[in-house]
Amino acid sequence: MFSDDLFSEQAMEEGVPRLRSFYESKGYYSSKIRPHLQDVKPKQRIWSNRYKSLNYDIDAGPLSEIKSITLTDSDAETTLAIEKQLNENMVGLPYSQDTKLKIEKSIRQALKDDQNIDYYRVLFSYHLLPDNQVEVKVNVDRTLHKIRYIHIYGNKNTMDIAIRRVLLLEEAKLFNQGMLQSSIRRVKNLPYLKNADITLMEVGQGEFDAIVKVNEVATFQIEGKG
Repeated sequence: MFSDDLFSEQAMEEGVPRLRSFYESKGYYSSKIRPHLQDVKPKQRIWSNRYKSLNYDIDAGPLSEIKSITLTDSDAETTLAIEKQLNENMVGLPYSQDTKLKIEKSIRQALKDDQNIDYYRVLFSYHLLPDNQVEVKVNVDRTLHKIRYIHIYGNKNTMDIAIRRVLLLEEAKLFNQGMLQSSIRRVKNLPYLKNADITLMEVGQGEFDAIVKVNEVATFQIEGKG
């Protein structure tokens, strides 16, 4: 909610999980967040004399601390060595988003000789102990995903090639979640499109069709169409 927003109980309550998620990303997993409403009288009456001030009372609580890291990977030969290195370097750090990025970077660096490492997912789960220590479980998901076809809908004046050239996704090639999200941003930033989105439809095991739906700017027309 922002200043001058219309008040609603739902919006007030929705702010709590967003704030809690923010504090967890910083390593605080025992935060207490309480919304607090107060009637206020504006200095200048605009259209209503019913105004409220919304504040959140926040107790971040103690900072978490990693107690142990367990790594699961289908390649058992390297798992123990990487797990040992992670525990030596990461135990004692707060379980924050920054630490998770460091863990993922260390794993990808250790597996850098694997030609498909950029397409693996590094998945996290955790168990919070009573003393705010955290047992972290990390899984390297080696499942590969490939684009079969790319379908583009909604473009009447824009040639398919103009959209395809900004996509990081390619037919018959592997992709990862980062490539999908970057492709969505790149298509949305095209000046001749009002809006765009990309969804995936699974057509086989590990194989997907990319559905690109666009909404063009009404007054824009690319030369060479037709």
